[in-house]
Order: sequence, then C-alpha cells, then structure tokens
Amino acid sequence: MTNTVLKNRNILIINDRNSSPYSDEEVLTLLKDGIITQKTLFWRPGFSFPIPLCQIPEFNVVSNEPAPPKIVQQSPPPQITNYTAETSELLNTALKSNIAQQSSNEHPPKICENKNTEMRIGFTGTGFQTLGWCFLASLCMMLIIPAAWGLAALYRWSVRSLSFPNGTKASFVGRGGQVWGYFSIGILLAFIPQQLSKATEDPTISRLVFFGLPILLLPISTAIGLKMTRWFFSNIRLSSGTNLVFKGDFSSFLGWNLLCSLSMYTVVGWAWASVAMFRWICRNIEAGQNQIEFLGSGWGLLWRSFVAILASVLIIPIPWIWLWVIRWITGNILIKQKAQNL
Repeated sequence: MTNTVLKNRNILIINDRNSSPYSDEEVLTLLKDGIITQKTLFWRPGFSFPIPLCQIPEFNVVSNEPAPPKIVQQSPPPQITNYTAETSELLNTALKSNIAQQSSNEHPPKICENKNTEMRIGFTGTGFQTLGWCFLASLCMMLIIPAAWGLAALYRWSVRSLSFPNGTKASFVGRGGQVWGYFSIGILLAFIPQQLSKATEDPTISRLVFFGLPILLLPISTAIGLKMTRWFFSNIRLSSGTNLVFKGDFSSFLGWNLLCSLSMYTVVGWAWASVAMFRWICRNIEAGQNQIEFLGSGWGLLWRSFVAILASVLIIPIPWIWLWVIRWITGNILIKQKAQNL
C-alpha cells in the first residue's frame, strides 16, 4: 500500500474536481493522448496550491502527434482511497482556494498562454538555524583564512532554505577553496583603513584615512565583490535545470557600490540605495526563460532595519528579528516566466 501511495501521488484538477491519484507515467500518457493539456491544474503532496502542468519540468512536454482534446465528462471523480485524511483535507483546501479565486473573475486569466507566470520566493530557515550558521560564518571570518569556507556553508544553508511555489528545489554547490584568496583579500581591505587610522596620531588625518581610504580602495573591493557575486549565482543548482548567470559589468557594479558607500553618510539614504542596487542585481541575473525582479521599497527596508536594530539590544531575539527581515527580502523577489503557447 505504501509503494502505491508514493507512486500514485498526482492529482489532476478537471472541471474544478479532483481526479483519482495518477502516477507520473499515467499523467504523461494522458498528455500525449490529448485527454488533458498543459494548462490542466496539477497537485501533489507538498504543493501549497494547484498549478498548471506546464510549470512542472517533467510534464512540460508536447506530443509529436497532437490529438484533438477529448471531452471530459463533468461527473464526480472516483473517491481518493490511497491518501490519508490529512492529505485529502490539504487538497480540498487548496482546491476550494483555487475555485474561489476563479469565481471572483468573470473571465479568469488563461495560464501559460502568452502570459507571464509569476511567483515569489519563500524562506523556510528557522531562528535557531540562523543563529548557528551566522555564528559559524562570523567565527570563520575572524580567523580570515577559513572565512571563505564559513561563507560557503552559510550559502548552502541559505539557498536550500529557499522555497518555490511550484516545488522547485535549490542547492548551492560552491566550495570555499574556489574563492578563499579573493575573500581573504577582501577582508584585509576592510581592516586596513581601521588599522591605519588608529596608527595616525593627528585626528584630522586619522579621519581622512578612515573615511577616505575605503573610497580609494573601492575599485579593488568591487572587482573582488563582482567575482564573488558571479561565483555565488553560477553555483546555485535548481531542480528545474535552470542555470543562473550574473551578467552585471564592472563599471556598473562600481557605480552602485560607490553610491551605497556615500549613502551611508546620509543616515537613511542607504536603504533606498541598497534597494536600487538589489533591483539592478536581480535584473542582471540570467535565468533561462525567467526574469527576476525585486519589488521591495527603500522605506520598507529602512523601518524594518530600524525595528531590528532596536530589538537587537535585547540580544536574545536577534536571530528571529533579522530572519523576519530576510523573509521580507526574499518575499519581494518576483520571478516571471514567459510561457510558451501551448
């Protein structure tokens, strides 16, 4: 019985009714025979709501000999017997939500037909996980040499904690040994202005060194940052098979870094500059047929950061309050897919 449940786990939503569970092979056969289309809604355990078959990589195929679609009788489907009561309740809740959404529009939008399919990213990491992984990365950075390995471990946890509505899984395969030299130099460049300013007895010269030297070193730190950014995105693996490539150029990256650095002296302007730079980064991520955008605002980042800083005074809630900020950031990342005419 257990093997049958695992194999026959797919539910098709036909005429606002759920079908009996089908295996992957049976769904492909129904597609090729023209009984269902790539616009047929699909659900399996783990999905938050039904989505079109065209958004599932293993079912995104087109028959070589298309057959005319068959008329599906609107009779009630067979009862589901291979699922637990809890799973059936999840499906019924998702189905009711889908029907209610369609009923609210006189002419519901056609999915996967010259329309942009959109979805937002979630983050499933917990407060204790945030505390542990950030502590490990901070400890490695203090030791400088193992900093890249600590950062890679933090990236692996962060990426696998990303959640996509269509069930796509993400992982990070980068290794610290690939960039440890760049990262070590970057940390040293951050410490040089501080150490030189402390070694200078003249207060005026000390301030000039502390604030001015980072700007002079910015081209070098930007080159390192660009290398790290490209390394990060190129090592993200998606179960859908999509590869990510960062296409941003050095001059633009330098300009954004300069703007963000100078905006720190305005006390509040850094939030708008940071959001604008993040939008630029998202626009320059090549992700196959997908387009990535960031919808967050400078004001949204500013007041959340202000609340997080105040709450951090209490020490204990630090991981949870900054996790709240992280979830706001990921929740404002929008992925648009230009669907094909099916």
